[in-house]
Amino acid sequence: MHSLLALLFALLLVVVVVVFVFVFVFVFVFVVVFVVVFVFVFVFVFVFVFVFVFVIFSLLVSLVLFVFASLVVLPRHVLNA
Repeated sequence: MHSLLALLFALLLVVVVVVFVFVFVFVFVFVVVFVVVFVFVFVFVFVFVFVFVFVIFSLLVSLVLFVFASLVVLPRHVLNA
């Protein structure tokens, strides 16, 4: 009876350790994958938004300069000539 109890206790200990290791590995892998995916998505979105805003801003600046040149600078240049 005593050896059966010790065997059951050892089996329970093995099951607890295996479950603990499995849960720890699962949580660790989940956290690592989540962090990697989160960082990748954050960097991708940040770069995309930065490039998008930069392109829009540069287009707006070039449009404003073009309108300014066509309305102000070129007529003066033509009138002075």
